[in-house]
Amino acid sequence: MSFARILPPALFALFLAGAIVGTRSEVPKPARQPAGVPTVEYATARFMEERTSIVWADGTVENVVELSGRKRFENGGDKYPKGSDYRMYWLPAAMNLMAQRGDELAHMQDNDVVMRRAVGR
Repeated sequence: MSFARILPPALFALFLAGAIVGTRSEVPKPARQPAGVPTVEYATARFMEERTSIVWADGTVENVVELSGRKRFENGGDKYPKGSDYRMYWLPAAMNLMAQRGDELAHMQDNDVVMRRAVGR
C-alpha cells in the first residue's frame, strides 16, 4: 500500500478522534467564591406616599404602611416632627423595617433605597 492511499484515512481517523475527545472534555464550571466571602441579597424600597413599598430579595412586595401597623396613610393627619414631610417619615420607616431583618444601606438616590444583607459565608 502506498503512502498516498494511507494518508487520507489516517488524517480522517485523527480528525475524528480529536473531535470525539474535544466533545467529551468537561464544560468549565463557574468559579466558586473563595471561603470567607459573604453572599449577599438585596432589597429595595421606594417612597410613593401611601404606596411606599419594599421589594424583598425573593420578589415579595410589601406595603410599608401595612407593615407598620397603620390602617391607612394619614394625608396630613399624622403627627410628623416639625419641619419634616411624608417622605422624611415613611422612607426611614421602610429602612427601619428592612434593618430589623438585618439589611444595611447599600445605595440611596431620590426616593429609592437599596439595602443588602449577608446570607452566607
